[in-house]
Amino acid sequence: MSISSVSNTAANSAQTTANSQANFRQTLNQLFSDVSSGNLSNAQQAYSTLSDLQSSGQGPSATSNTPLAQTVNQIGQSLQNGDISGAQQALSSLQQTQQAQQTQVGGHHHHGHHGSGSINSNTTSTNTSTSSTGNDNSSTTGTTVDITA
Repeated sequence: MSISSVSNTAANSAQTTANSQANFRQTLNQLFSDVSSGNLSNAQQAYSTLSDLQSSGQGPSATSNTPLAQTVNQIGQSLQNGDISGAQQALSSLQQTQQAQQTQVGGHHHHGHHGSGSINSNTTSTNTSTSSTGNDNSSTTGTTVDITA
């Protein structure tokens, strides 16, 4: 094997990891957006997709003990019971916890890696449209959730 093929293999592996993390973040954003907007059917689909991604090793483990993993599990349990309100409460609780933590540390984010389950981005943002068509993003509310595992 030549040096260039070793470099290409490493680059392909890094790209695959980056793509899987981006896919996980995108699905997580979709889940949070659907839960925030009260869309039970879409939230259930996003949760199912997220669970599949976690089962295949993408994103943090569903069994990890992080606030994010615990919240995603709570959201999933609520969605499985058809309880969009319970899912919204779990998401709101996570957001409040993170806001309190940011206030305690002066609003600074910690940029560390916390093991193999971490995501290489310390925050993810979900913007949910308040328009009735879903195509007009002129009025949005932002939801920021720290997904550091």
